[in-house]
Parts: sequence; C-alpha cells; structure tokens
Amino acid sequence: MRVGMAVATIAIGIAGLQSIRVSVRDAQLERLGMRMDSVEASYDTTRLVLRAAKILGDSMRLVQRRALQVEPRRDSLDRLLTTDRRMRAKVTAVIRPARGVDTVWLSAGAASGNRSGSFDLYQRPFRLTGSITTVATAPAAIADWMVTVDTVKLELRIGCGGARAGSVFRSASAAIVSPSWLNTTIASVEQDASVCNAGMATARSSAARRLVGRAAVMVGYDLAPWRKSGVLLRGPSLVVGIRLWP
Repeated sequence: MRVGMAVATIAIGIAGLQSIRVSVRDAQLERLGMRMDSVEASYDTTRLVLRAAKILGDSMRLVQRRALQVEPRRDSLDRLLTTDRRMRAKVTAVIRPARGVDTVWLSAGAASGNRSGSFDLYQRPFRLTGSITTVATAPAAIADWMVTVDTVKLELRIGCGGARAGSVFRSASAAIVSPSWLNTTIASVEQDASVCNAGMATARSSAARRLVGRAAVMVGYDLAPWRKSGVLLRGPSLVVGIRLWP
C-alpha cells in the first residue's frame, strides 16, 4: 500500500513538472508572438488593396490596416452602452472635391423683363440644383441653389491572419470597403487578442488545472496482505491514475 502511494506520488510529481514546462513554453511563445505582432501593427499604415478592383469594380475601393491586439479597457461609452467591447477603430473619410462647368439658358419675362433659368447638375457624388434670376433693374443676379451628396455605404471587415513561422500568435487586420470617391483612412485599430487567438485563455490556465485534468482517483474496498503474515485484510483502498502523455 505504501509503495503504491509512493509510486503514485512520484507519478503526480512528474506529470506536474511536465505540465508546468508545457505551460511556461506556451506562455513564452504567446508573449513573444504578441510582442512581435504589436511592433509590426504599430508601424503599419493604411494601404489601398489594388487587387480588390477586380472584384469591386471601379466604383468601390478597399483599404486595410493591421490591428493592434491589446486587452480592451472599458471607457465611458462602453459603460453607457453596457457592452463588453472587443474592437475599436478610428476612421477618417474625406470627400474629394468636384468641379464642373455647364450652361444655364435664361428665358425673358413678358412684362418685367427679368430673365430666369433652372439647372440640375450631377457629378458623383454631388448634385447641384437651383435657379438663377436676373432682374432688369439690378446689376446682379439672384441664385437659389442646393447641394446634396450621395449616401455613403461602408463595409467593415475584421480578419485573422496566419501565424508566422515558429509562432502560435495570429495577426489581425481591419478592412473597409467604401465608394471610390471617398478617401477612407484607418487611423488606428485596437482589438482584443482573444478574437483571433482564442486559445490564449486555455493556454493561460494554471499547471494545477492541467494536472487535475490528467489525474483520476478511485476509492473503494479491496483485499491486501498484512505484512508477511499472509493474512488478507479487507478495507478501504485508494487508487490514483495519472496520464503522462496527451
């Protein structure tokens, strides 16, 4: 009985040491991969994905940027929305200026002599509508106009890339699809690392939890010899089993 307990204790110790070594190695690989990914993501800038034109056509454009994978910190907006935020991106959008020339024909009034005309001009994404009236007794014309802009449709994509050679940490990126006339720039992207690296929570488990998952304990009654007398005694028994390899 004592020899069996000693063997079980040694087996538990070996399994515990192996589990600790695995945990330390996985944690080191994750920290190294996350550190390298953070450096690369911090130096990355918004880039135009030219090959997307074959899919989107000339009317749309796609920009992409690496995401900085950090642990999110709740701010006042998160508390207001009562949400657990996983990603935040800052995007700037600039509408390109447009210039056009057109002719507006004026018709003369019968009695007053005033001349007036209307126009409806469109150059994506702007539409200019209005009217012009010239007064016979005044040196200036009266212009009544309105400018409208096409509706902007944006598509945000969050993607997980592959891990580099020798690393287990996957990269993350954000991409925005927008109209070609809208100059979109992704200023910054912060994302929870667990979105693309879901195994981090498992790898962070302690060695004790790993050991518990490997151990099995059985309690019951058994017959055991009493020293050298050869007498068999019936009593409680304890059997401990350890899984040393996955």
